[in-house]
Amino acid sequence: MTDTTIRETTGGPAGEEPPQRPNDPPVRRRREDTPVEAFFHRGFALFHNKKFGLFLILAMTVFTLIGVLLPQVAQDVRNDPQSYAEWLAGMRPRFGGWTPIFEALGFFSMFTSLWFKIVTVLLALSIIACTLHRMPLLWQNATRPHLHVTDGFFEHAKVHEVVEVSHSPQEAVVDLRRILARRRFRVLDDPKGTASASTPTASGGCRSAPCWPTPRSSSCSSA
Repeated sequence: MTDTTIRETTGGPAGEEPPQRPNDPPVRRRREDTPVEAFFHRGFALFHNKKFGLFLILAMTVFTLIGVLLPQVAQDVRNDPQSYAEWLAGMRPRFGGWTPIFEALGFFSMFTSLWFKIVTVLLALSIIACTLHRMPLLWQNATRPHLHVTDGFFEHAKVHEVVEVSHSPQEAVVDLRRILARRRFRVLDDPKGTASASTPTASGGCRSAPCWPTPRSSSCSSA
C-alpha cells in the first residue's frame, strides 16, 4: 500500500467521515496498490536492500572460489558424454566419493552452471535497483545542493583555511566571487544565511563557504 497522509481527528462514530474543520489541511487519500503493483514494490524493495545485495556478493564470491579451486571441465568435453565420463573417472582418485556430488551440483562447470547464472542475473538486478533507488537523491544533490552550514562545519572541517584580509567582509566577498568566477566556479548563495559569501572571524579574517565540483563546473556556496 502506498503512503497515506492521515489527519488526527476526534469524535464521530466509527466508519463515518469526520467533520472538516476550517483550518484543517486537505486530506490526501491514495488508492491501494493492486496485487501486481504490490508485487513489484516488494520486489524493488528487496533488490535495493543492502543485506540482499551483500548476500548476492557473498554468494558470487563463494561460487567464484569454487570455480577457481576445483578443476573445470572444458565445454567440448562436457558436450561429449563419453569424454565427460572419462574425465569424471579421472577425478575420482582425487575427490573420491565427493566426485558425483560435485558433479551433480555443477561444481566442475561452475561458471556455466545454473547457480552462477542465477546469482549473476540477481546481482545485476540488485545493482540496477540500487541505482534507481538512489537516483532521486543524487539528482537533488546535483541540482539543489545543500548550502546552509553552521560555524561548527568550519571548525571541524578536515580541510580549512583562515585568511586575514584588510578589506571589509563585503569587499572580500566581491574579490572572492571574482577569483572563483575566473577559476570557473559557480557561486551559490545560502538562502538561510546572509548575503555575504564569507564569515568574518575575530582576528579580521574570513571563512569562505564550502566548494565542491559539479558535472559542468565547480560550485561554491556562500554563507
